Amino acid sequence: MNKIINKIRKKELDAFNIKFNSFSKKLINKDIILSINYSSNIDEKLNKDLFQKYLEKDFYTKKTNLGIHNDDYIFYINNKLIKRVGSQGQQKIFIISLKLAEFETLKINLEKTPILLLDDVFHKLDDSKINLLIELILEDNFEQIIISDSLENRLNKIQTKIPQLKIFDIKNGYINEREKKI
Repeated sequence: MNKIINKIRKKELDAFNIKFNSFSKKLINKDIILSINYSSNIDEKLNKDLFQKYLEKDFYTKKTNLGIHNDDYIFYINNKLIKRVGSQGQQKIFIISLKLAEFETLKINLEKTPILLLDDVFHKLDDSKINLLIELILEDNFEQIIISDSLENRLNKIQTKIPQLKIFDIKNGYINEREKKI
């Protein structure tokens, strides 16, 4: 079963990476390469003897050390760990690209368009990245997007670029739609 799950994860990641790369290329400079790799301690040589070999280590560490539950996804920027070398803005673009690829995957697999929730998405992004993200949002077929942000001047800029945008203020537990500024 471990081998089957491992194989499916690799196949799904390949498909996901295509969507992820499509979004990330629209949001970053051309000389930066973002990628997701799948890390597993499962391989074709996996057999009962290998599990037996790990049994003593499992006993002393009080956990199972070999198996798909130890699998992980590793995030890279230019073949280096993004958490070590990526700026906060680059890490934010990575997360946004993940979110958009997840949206696209859900849309295809569910055959329904999900709601896209972008919480504090513009924080740590410069104006050029904000503009690229807004352009991406406007060109793609998202039916409903909920964006949270706390900076008044940024909301006003965004409102000028997205004509159908509605802004809601939440104060003391009450939600009120803000009048559009013209």
